Amino acid sequence: MKNRTKNPSSIFRSAIFSMLLIIAFSFQSCDTEIPPTDTDPPNFSLKITGEGFDHIFNQDDDFSSFELNLTEDALYDFIFSASDPDGLKSAQMQFPGDHFEIETDLPTTWISRFNNGISTSVTWRGDVNNPVTGAILNGKFRVSGDNLAFGLLLDVRDYGGEAGTSNQTFAELNIDVGQQDTEIHYYSE
Repeated sequence: MKNRTKNPSSIFRSAIFSMLLIIAFSFQSCDTEIPPTDTDPPNFSLKITGEGFDHIFNQDDDFSSFELNLTEDALYDFIFSASDPDGLKSAQMQFPGDHFEIETDLPTTWISRFNNGISTSVTWRGDVNNPVTGAILNGKFRVSGDNLAFGLLLDVRDYGGEAGTSNQTFAELNIDVGQQDTEIHYYSE
């Protein structure tokens, strides 16, 4: 078992994340107006903690350069947030429903749907008549399967201005599940 003491930089990152989370919570209820044009894509962050792991993924990460190793049957905490100052249209997580299970009751603003027996999607949809700048989903999830790999899809869209052509931020977090430590594995290692 690895010694997982917190160093000063991880304490600083946790403090910064806590401040960002407070700001993000204020975004969730912050009304906005959709401008005539919007060419800037929305942002997202996904924080995962558990099994000695604590990391925030966001739209600036190079998701093709690493995978997230998760421990089979372990319980993890997560916070998925999405934001756009000109109005958030939707935020979605999609995953294989038989190997990734959210073990938290969803708020009424988030809808879970099983898609053709292949995947589950958890979606938040904005209201064009009452646009807000962000949405947050937090809870717990568990993964099952040994030597199993899949992608956790993250899809965030804005209104794209009054023209209605959405800007999209999309990422696929590659996940490997097994009897292993929870860590990020970079493909160059």
